[in-house]
Amino acid sequence: MEKVYLYGAGAFGRQMFGMLTRRGIEVAGYVDRNAYDGQTLLGVPVFKPSAPCIEYELPLIVSIVMTKENRESLFRALKQAGHARIIDGQSIRASEVPFDKNSYECGRGHHTERIHAAKKLLCDAHSVEIFERNVAAHMRRDYSDCVESVNCRQYFPEDVPLTKGYGRFVDCGAYTGDTLRELLNNIGDVDTYIGFEPETELFAMLSAVAAKSRRRLKQLFLFPCAVGSDHRMTSITGDYGSGVTADGGGAAAQMIRLDDALTAFEPTMIKMDIEGAERDALCGAKNLIRRAKPDLAVCVYHYVSDYWEIPLLLAELNPGYSFYMRTHSSCSMETVLYATEIGGSLCQNRFVSHL
Repeated sequence: MEKVYLYGAGAFGRQMFGMLTRRGIEVAGYVDRNAYDGQTLLGVPVFKPSAPCIEYELPLIVSIVMTKENRESLFRALKQAGHARIIDGQSIRASEVPFDKNSYECGRGHHTERIHAAKKLLCDAHSVEIFERNVAAHMRRDYSDCVESVNCRQYFPEDVPLTKGYGRFVDCGAYTGDTLRELLNNIGDVDTYIGFEPETELFAMLSAVAAKSRRRLKQLFLFPCAVGSDHRMTSITGDYGSGVTADGGGAAAQMIRLDDALTAFEPTMIKMDIEGAERDALCGAKNLIRRAKPDLAVCVYHYVSDYWEIPLLLAELNPGYSFYMRTHSSCSMETVLYATEIGGSLCQNRFVSHL
């Protein structure tokens, strides 16, 4: 059995442990700057980077989400420390994104027209480049040529002309409160924050962050629920921090529709990062989207088909939306579709396809 080390003992590192274990790869230990003597995680030791017992010839998989600049700096430092085989963990996550190659190649399958129709909705060259190169990377299962947006904050992009503002913010997949922290750090005091997070441990962390931020929020509402296209009890299964809804086999969770949860509320921004359930959740928010026409930040990297199916769905729900894509990590991960109304009409690009 092949052995590796994981750099980073946070949520991403825990997720990577599960992915590698399913592939029959043994994790010899974690490497983390904040490690303490005798620490273990998931049954394996956690070492400081300077620990003398580290086997430098083993692959080191970096399992931290970071900017391109910080990632390149870290890789240089790890090489100088003696690690010869450094792997970006995002490439492993990307390789597990579901797709059917024959259906996605242009000129084949029933997806071709939808792919081109969705691409025509994108409003700038950078969005089109992301669309083309990231989808092509999934076809090849080679992520060396993916596009990564630089100097662009996830959910708060300065180069996307969002029009409604962040004053009434709905956070679907609120996780540990990381987006709430970024919201307050980047935007300042906010009128209303509404967070949905179904995983019990993560919801507790979200609640703690919200309690500390209470003075900066006029209204605060947290729901320990998943969002979807209907009301029902469901289950959360999967690795830490990346749980998906499924029928049976995991921790029980309540699923609700945004249309019913927010009947008298008009958000200015809805963010969704819900591990591939985005399409269902948008269907459960169709009346809200048609009524309030909020700005949207919707993750599209969990399924390759989300690159085109989600913009096509949103264009149907609100023909006034204009669309932008930004990728906030390496290997196509953290790709977000931004939708906003600009002048009441869709932007139609004329960029040439290279797919």
